Amino acid sequence: MFLSYAVAQVFEDKYGIGIVSAKGIPDYIVNKYSTNYQINLYDDTTTLNLNPTKTYKINSREDKYWEVNKELNPLDLYHFSGMVMVCVEKRGEWFKVRIKNNLEYWVKNIKLTYTNSYGKVKTINSFNFYNWEQYISGTIWVSRLEKEKNLIRKKPKENSETINFDAPECLKAIKTKGFWLKITPENGEGCFDDNEDIFAIDYQKKYFKYGWIKWRNDKDFLINLK
Repeated sequence: MFLSYAVAQVFEDKYGIGIVSAKGIPDYIVNKYSTNYQINLYDDTTTLNLNPTKTYKINSREDKYWEVNKELNPLDLYHFSGMVMVCVEKRGEWFKVRIKNNLEYWVKNIKLTYTNSYGKVKTINSFNFYNWEQYISGTIWVSRLEKEKNLIRKKPKENSETINFDAPECLKAIKTKGFWLKITPENGEGCFDDNEDIFAIDYQKKYFKYGWIKWRNDKDFLINLK
């Protein structure tokens, strides 16, 4: 038991327990297409009523967004709902996040209420947490870091039959099972450059419908997260 816990800690010490995504309130009253919101970072969980240690103004339509992204999201992860930060600890509605230079701060999930363009009152979370299994399963496309060491298999077992796959890698995540990830070849849309359209023709039918790869081991990720 101690050994398995120690092994798990190696991965979590390096990558945390998952991610949090910041969800801003769309300001439909002022601007239907507003993408502005704010992220406050705190030194501990007792300072919510005090001035935050750091504050970031977020607007995904501005060039400065990518500068902020490099600081808050050094792994350059993507999530459709908003700015991503690695989460190293979860304590109720508080999340401890790790940003650039391994600096760690706390953010707090707060229920946010706004009125949408149809006049309906909506409530959303300011931050949403996803463990790594949830995040990986929701990833649009993945690719293996070392194909020769992480073969595609028919079942999530080391001794399962392998599947030959020699096309440009564009795999869609389906679900995780322990360290295994069920994948399917994407249909090609949005995966390749224009000069590679030939691979998008019957892409799934030509190779395989479903297979399994390893998405992590005891220490590291085995797939590209970007």
